[in-house]
Amino acid sequence: MSPGRLAGRVFVVTGGSRGIGLAIAHAVEREGGHAVSADLSAPIDNGQGRGIEWERVDVTEGASVRRLLDRVGGRYGPLGGLVNNAGILHTGPVDRLTVEDWQRVMRVNTEAVMFTTQAALPHFAAQATVVNVASTSAFVVGGEQATYEASKAGVLMITRSLAVELAPRGLRVNGVAPGLIDTPLTRKLFGTAERFDRRVEEKVPLGRPGTPEDVAAAVVFLSSDESAYLTGETLVVDGGWLLP
Repeated sequence: MSPGRLAGRVFVVTGGSRGIGLAIAHAVEREGGHAVSADLSAPIDNGQGRGIEWERVDVTEGASVRRLLDRVGGRYGPLGGLVNNAGILHTGPVDRLTVEDWQRVMRVNTEAVMFTTQAALPHFAAQATVVNVASTSAFVVGGEQATYEASKAGVLMITRSLAVELAPRGLRVNGVAPGLIDTPLTRKLFGTAERFDRRVEEKVPLGRPGTPEDVAAAVVFLSSDESAYLTGETLVVDGGWLLP
């Protein structure tokens, strides 16, 4: 049996307690690595988080992030990879948008990507990887989601900028942009199963929603030696959503 593409490497996955983040953590473990889920909330007590180590962290608080990385480094040694997955969604018309709404989304979705990566720099092993989770919302307008769309567009440019800056240190920085992924949060956004299914039928050429595991597979690829000559790329995982 092969040791796995991420064998012996330790990863921190922010927002790793549910949905896409939890799928990424499990994928890391399947590939021989060890994932630490860094999240404000513990995994839901339904068995899905079994076997995943959880550390409480608030990605918008620098001191909380630094303490987390110090604990992980002290326990396991140099960090093999960081996945900046934590994110929140805000929807609503612009005339109801508050400064607090805007700042909260930007702090979690965009600033945390930059400053968690910054805090991790002293802890990275040689040839470590960073993968930032963006969204197809960085490319197209969905309606009344300007704050979310702007925050995810920022993730794209942070990914490209840090890829150039950190390349001399041997670090690779890439991103993934999920499309319509079947999670409880996504289904809640659509309100009913019928609306969700109709959107998939209308917009996704492959004819099905994505799964968290689809995104996790892309993250594993970008974190492994299979993508050793890729940096600054954002891999769109959307079943063709952006093509029509």
